[in-house]
Amino acid sequence: MDTDTAEGPQLVLQGKFADAVTRAACSQDSPPAHDESVIRIPVRMVAQIREACDAAETASALLDSARTHAFHLELRDVYAVGEEREAYDAFLRDGSVPADDSAF
Repeated sequence: MDTDTAEGPQLVLQGKFADAVTRAACSQDSPPAHDESVIRIPVRMVAQIREACDAAETASALLDSARTHAFHLELRDVYAVGEEREAYDAFLRDGSVPADDSAF
């Protein structure tokens, strides 16, 4: 939830870009604006998105008192793969984050 926008509070979602066939099908019914895109969000995320929306509504008084908020909905099934392993282990060990923040 981003409360620091000129248009008022907004829910910000992250997902994988939809393929060309899906984008074309969606464009027939409701073409996206020049600053919009069609994304895919797994059905397994619906409950978490609903929970994030409910929490934002329920806590509106608290949210109004701060500038920004974030709900991070993680889509990964595995953590600390490849180049992330060392940084992830350090984070778990002592909470440290790399200076360039590249692994996060």
